[in-house]
Amino acid sequence: FAGINGSYNHNDSWMKNNYPGAKEDANEKNDRKTSGFLLYKPTDNLSARLTIADDYNKFYDNSFISPKSINSISRNDGENRNFDVDSYNKMETKSQALNVAYEFEKIKLESISTHKKNSMDSKYDANTYIHDGSNLYNYVDTDTYTEELRLSSKNQDIKWLTGLYFDKENTEIDTGYDSSLLTMKIPSTLNNKTQAIFGQTMIPLGNDFELTL
Repeated sequence: FAGINGSYNHNDSWMKNNYPGAKEDANEKNDRKTSGFLLYKPTDNLSARLTIADDYNKFYDNSFISPKSINSISRNDGENRNFDVDSYNKMETKSQALNVAYEFEKIKLESISTHKKNSMDSKYDANTYIHDGSNLYNYVDTDTYTEELRLSSKNQDIKWLTGLYFDKENTEIDTGYDSSLLTMKIPSTLNNKTQAIFGQTMIPLGNDFELTL
């Protein structure tokens, strides 16, 4: 079996950036999501499902900053911007997941393997506080691998689930400030690992109650 789905949303924005040479649509938004799967089921007991997804989101955020009181701000104040640096936030996520399951008469064995790569790119106009051309930026790249092994009950009065979970995550971060007079970078790296043993059982207590441990 195979399937594919997706969505796309675009908004031109109602704000206009009047700074010469800058992007005119001050708060434009783009959002796209796509995914597809392949399901292979050679027997009634064995199945394998591969899912691939690719998501993209970018919005411009030339935010409105005004010394006026909120009651005296007109639509024109918000509609017309004047930023020399386009402020934006961009997110990209690519993921793959493989789910393999085998069902016996009384139990089900399952393996879930995933990989996800997430990237965030942000830039903000800083001349409100300092001078023209200055900007604050933040780049974050995260790479994550997970593996989960599950064993669960089937067709039994007492339901239970147990398994092992592992993940490994690496994150590269580059944050800083950039202008014609000064450049400052603050890079960092984060490495995380998780190992877990989990279990759950659900015991019926008559017709109306269930005990979960």
